[in-house]
Amino acid sequence: MVGVKVIGPVQNGERIYVSLDHPGLADPESRLNMTEDRKRALLGQCMESVNCETHKVNNVQCFVSVLLGISSNHTAQAMKDLREDVKIDVKNEFERRKKRCISGGSSP
Repeated sequence: MVGVKVIGPVQNGERIYVSLDHPGLADPESRLNMTEDRKRALLGQCMESVNCETHKVNNVQCFVSVLLGISSNHTAQAMKDLREDVKIDVKNEFERRKKRCISGGSSP
């Protein structure tokens, strides 16, 4: 739980995202067009409501977690990269042992 500077009104339980237009600030989900703003990192979830002017900055208590900002696309890409690395490692080890067997080296 930390204080986060959020632009505009925000509702308890609303997700907050990194502001691309205002460094150091966050935007509540209600201010965003999520089809256009998919590159925004999710910071967390607001734990209180603040009704105010649209462009006013408020310091609100939020549950912040870096893990929340990791999208399923990032996770899928990391798993794909890991599988590819494992395939390469297995292939290289297989080739190394194959050469050792062919050359009459000691057993693996």
